[in-house]
Amino acid sequence: MNAVNMDTGYVNYLGDAEKCEVLRWTREALGPGVAFVGGAYIEGQSGDIVALYRREMERIVEFGGVPILFQTARLHGKSAEEKAAAYRAICRDFRGCWRLSWVRCLRRTERFLMKRRCGG
Repeated sequence: MNAVNMDTGYVNYLGDAEKCEVLRWTREALGPGVAFVGGAYIEGQSGDIVALYRREMERIVEFGGVPILFQTARLHGKSAEEKAAAYRAICRDFRGCWRLSWVRCLRRTERFLMKRRCGG
């Protein structure tokens, strides 16, 4: 899967206009109908979390991409129920979206490394 505006592409350093340009270039380079994932990153932005994510997601979908949500620190410390409600509201009416969970990725990596170290 093609991916743009991700953490490896320094999305945290891109402004709105630059993110939009990357999406435009991606669509032009891939041509119509070729799938790609675009990062929805809102860290450091003020305003309603749901509205901020949805604005990012709408822009990605406008260019034919599938949004992937990068977690915001503003949800840290919330209960599982509060986080789930936020993500339901954020993703409501979108055909597809992904949520990147670094915590889950790190836990899987730790388990994998422990198995290798322990010979399991």
